[in-house]
Amino acid sequence: MIYAGDADPRAEVTRTGGLPSAPAGFEWPRCAECGGALRFLGQVLLSDVPGRDGDDRLVLLFQCDNDPGACETWEADSGSTAAPVVARGGLSPAGPPADGVTVLGAVSGVRFEVSDVEDYGEAREEYGERTGEPLRVVLGQLGGSAYWLQADQTPGCPDCGKTMTSVAHLEEGRDGATAANFGGGGIGYAFLCDGCPASARFFWQV
Repeated sequence: MIYAGDADPRAEVTRTGGLPSAPAGFEWPRCAECGGALRFLGQVLLSDVPGRDGDDRLVLLFQCDNDPGACETWEADSGSTAAPVVARGGLSPAGPPADGVTVLGAVSGVRFEVSDVEDYGEAREEYGERTGEPLRVVLGQLGGSAYWLQADQTPGCPDCGKTMTSVAHLEEGRDGATAANFGGGGIGYAFLCDGCPASARFFWQV
């Protein structure tokens, strides 16, 4: 995932920042630990993920940033993150609540670069060396194997118990306006259950 300039903050595409593309009646998620409104970090269009052609759904990624470090956003099942899955069609930008830290300061468009290097860390370095661009323009990866900074924390589906599948991981961002709080240099991980259409998880490691 490579930074592609500013993007429409309302577009039903893979991006970071802006407003979530959501169905009518969507309830902005709140933190189970502190009760505050979660911050929308971005969304992934599943048909962009290799091997998911035709999957016309979006995974919306949220985490609590009301008191960074107080709520366990690094744990998949803490309730301080959320990853609602919505089907495209009839969506509109969801307005954030008046309270809480709810949006990023800027929107980043995303383009995709296919790499033959399987290891994400090596692929990221190879991209920088080949293009001469700063590594900050690499915003993450869609599909493939999760690139763990610590131990493997692949979650099980809370509904069926099956091991979930990695659909994306995100870098913190290019600058202060676009940056998510993943503990300072961390990576955010999005997982989806292939058997339970509405079951997804999001958390980070550093």
